[in-house]
Amino acid sequence: YTKSMQVGTWVLVFAIVSLVDIGPKDQTFADPLALLMTLPGGIAMISQLVLMILSVIAIAALRSAPPSSIPKILAFAFLVATSTVISASVGKLMQMDLGPDLRILCLIVYLTLGAISFVAAAVAAAETDGSTYLPVRSCVQLLLNAATGLAVWQDWKTVSSRTAYACVYVLIVLGVYEVSSFDVAHIFSTNSHVKTSETKFSKAARHLSVVWEEEPADQKAACDALRNMLANGLRSGDVKAKDLLE
Repeated sequence: YTKSMQVGTWVLVFAIVSLVDIGPKDQTFADPLALLMTLPGGIAMISQLVLMILSVIAIAALRSAPPSSIPKILAFAFLVATSTVISASVGKLMQMDLGPDLRILCLIVYLTLGAISFVAAAVAAAETDGSTYLPVRSCVQLLLNAATGLAVWQDWKTVSSRTAYACVYVLIVLGVYEVSSFDVAHIFSTNSHVKTSETKFSKAARHLSVVWEEEPADQKAACDALRNMLANGLRSGDVKAKDLLE
């Protein structure tokens, strides 16, 4: 583990420990279904359903995108996160005082969303870069879960310090970002900046990385890309001949 990963892990540990005391407390509701009918509750649930649908459409449109594609990773992250968060709310409803018909309906919805989340997570594991997908999905799920708690379950009523509560989530997001390979600065860098700063050696190294990631079975392409990178490195001095011999 690198220093950044160790620091990020400890940030996560202490942030989650703090959330136990800073987070919202359990509440009892005389009419839990009425919470979904409030304006904030309705907006939160409808927004998440819309995000689910848009995520499915995006995943279908990005089938051929490489595993490192950020739009593809975000689409899977939002699908898994929204289905998980909504199913958690449905599961919470099932534990409350509901009639038998509503309880059966909630069970069907809960199992359906659970299946969607499970299948989407399994496909994402095979179709996306896990080092980026997992932290992105974790951040999205945490933020959606907090937003649902505030909007639907009125957690804001039992949070003693709203500033500290918000800061804990900021620390969790920063901790996840620190332990991941996700680099926001790299993603938002412009193409012109990349072109002017890249040398022939760095371009060849980036091409080799793409070949290894997208065509792992093509040994000829990998050998050609490796040969090109080493040749450019020897010319530029980035690679030393004695290092290759050793």
